Amino acid sequence: MPIANIPLFSGQDAAIIMGDESGEKEHHGSLRDVYVDELGTIHRRPGLTEYSDLSTSSPIDGLFWWNAQDWVLSASNGNTYKVTDKNGSNTQITHDNTDWAKSGRVVFADFKTAIYGADRFKIKKITSSANVIDMADSSAPTTVSHVAFIDKYLLANNLNSAQCHRSDVNDPDTWGSNYFSPETQNDYLNSVIVANQEVYLMGERTLEFWYDDGATPFIREEGGFINSGTNARYSFGYCEPPIDNFCWLDHNRVPVMISGRNTTPISGTIAKYIQDFDYVDDCRGDYIVIDGRPYYIFSFPSENECLVWDFGSKLWYKWGYWNSVKAGYDRWRANCFCSVPEWDYLLAGDGANGKIYRIDNSVYQDDSDTIRSLVRTGRVTHEYSGRKKKCKGINLRVKRSALSTGTKKILIRYRNDGQTDWHNWKEISLTQNTGTTESIITYRKPLGMYYNRQWEIVVTDNIGISIVGMQEDFDYL
Repeated sequence: MPIANIPLFSGQDAAIIMGDESGEKEHHGSLRDVYVDELGTIHRRPGLTEYSDLSTSSPIDGLFWWNAQDWVLSASNGNTYKVTDKNGSNTQITHDNTDWAKSGRVVFADFKTAIYGADRFKIKKITSSANVIDMADSSAPTTVSHVAFIDKYLLANNLNSAQCHRSDVNDPDTWGSNYFSPETQNDYLNSVIVANQEVYLMGERTLEFWYDDGATPFIREEGGFINSGTNARYSFGYCEPPIDNFCWLDHNRVPVMISGRNTTPISGTIAKYIQDFDYVDDCRGDYIVIDGRPYYIFSFPSENECLVWDFGSKLWYKWGYWNSVKAGYDRWRANCFCSVPEWDYLLAGDGANGKIYRIDNSVYQDDSDTIRSLVRTGRVTHEYSGRKKKCKGINLRVKRSALSTGTKKILIRYRNDGQTDWHNWKEISLTQNTGTTESIITYRKPLGMYYNRQWEIVVTDNIGISIVGMQEDFDYL
């Protein structure tokens, strides 16, 4: 009568290959709308609480914290908004010229006295008097996806070219015919990012490191070249300390980061999953920190997917939005992000409805909608794949944070021996016990026979619950 642990997550490179219910992939494990801490405890992912509604009924395409003005700037449906307090009060800002491109991504750069933004067209300037102005200098590039400041120069890439243009020093509104370009290969420049007093030029096949030498002013670092680029320009992002690294989806559809002067796959297993996507060039990459825990978000709008790399546990997750109408997962609603240290807020802009949310680790719903947290194991054999087992029951060890009154539940189901169909859900009740936050929950009913078995655990109730472990009581036959 053995009692054995059921491994809730495992896999090559400590990653989870997330199946798509077709072919062999359906029998791999999956972690959806959860995260795993360093002790191996599985927690529900943070929820979303409405912070400000811009009433655009359109995607939030950009968020930025303007520290000098204490404004959260947002772009949605072509317009610009400023949010001016912790309560989310917002005001639309006047555009003197053209609107932002809709349903794209807006990249901002801070000059303190003004904010500059790019949306694949002309650079725009946001003034402290609350106006949005198109760049007037005819010498400035006009097809710009990225802007960044370094040493009082405004830098901007010119799409479909190898040119990174620079403004006059300390005068981001004045431009000459000044630009620099990747030198190793004649590579179209997809992204420009500034970090650690260096300029990173990301092309379609290469990445180069440049710096201001005080005279030229910009030259390439000696050996400052990596043979890796991207077609997904918005996937390239800098992860602030303590990570202090860059992540992106490379031109081979592999999520990578920098290791010395080379790239290394973040995880080899997830690349196999991404290879089956139809379109990845619109992938967006964002570095966020939630309660001290760093993540890199790879969001794929065309694929309706969001893959999350957890730097702490070295695991991949899928974070999504449970669409109750179609009874399936959509891409996570968070479309762009901004941190507001003064208010201790991490904000996310919705990908459809014009709302800005606070990301909150103590909330277990998405703006009152269900979060459907799911753990799917790999195939469990208890070390003997050729020996039949009879399941007599299971034990779940759980921790609860703030259970609401009444009885809540965990749902569990299984499938056996490579079958596609699942058995019916079993409900395990969670009653509120005074004075304890951890308990062993037992389901003592026969659960069939198998050679190998895959389990699924689902939590949908508005509760904070963590899964510490799972055991099975079984007999060999």
